Amino acid sequence: MDSMNNRTQKILKIIENTFIAVATFLVAFLLLSLILPKFEYNLVIIQSGSMEPTIKTGSVTITKQMEEYQKDDVITFTDSSGTIITHRIIETIPNEKAVQFKTKGDNNNTEDLLFVNQKSVIGKTLFSIPLLGHLIGFAKTTTGIILIFFVPATWIAFEEVKKIKKEIINRKSNK
Repeated sequence: MDSMNNRTQKILKIIENTFIAVATFLVAFLLLSLILPKFEYNLVIIQSGSMEPTIKTGSVTITKQMEEYQKDDVITFTDSSGTIITHRIIETIPNEKAVQFKTKGDNNNTEDLLFVNQKSVIGKTLFSIPLLGHLIGFAKTTTGIILIFFVPATWIAFEEVKKIKKEIINRKSNK
């Protein structure tokens, strides 16, 4: 009976530590997403498969604003509706006002219909972290907030109350 109790305690401790690690990571990620733009970097969650297999759906990319962009660079930009898109430059078109880019998703059969103005470019993709965007997306849902933040916080509070109660009982018995 006692070994089963110890095993249960170990499993609960692992679950607790996992929740704390995930919550800590998500808070750190949130802080990074607020700080990085000050240094011309951005975190972008890839929401579609247009860049697969190069960048998978659910990946998080790190982009950096550059002075110039060239053919074959993977860039993140906003279209006329404000949608954030990550595609590859397939052609650079100099213009008397500004440079424009013809883009295409690696997984798309056709190039994008509209040219991208350099002013619309958020940055060049430096690297991506697969699957991280799925976790972040889940953390933004009501269920995710409850499971990742409130359940561990409640669990930690419960464990602390148990420790305090035990300490009070020990002090009373020692008097």
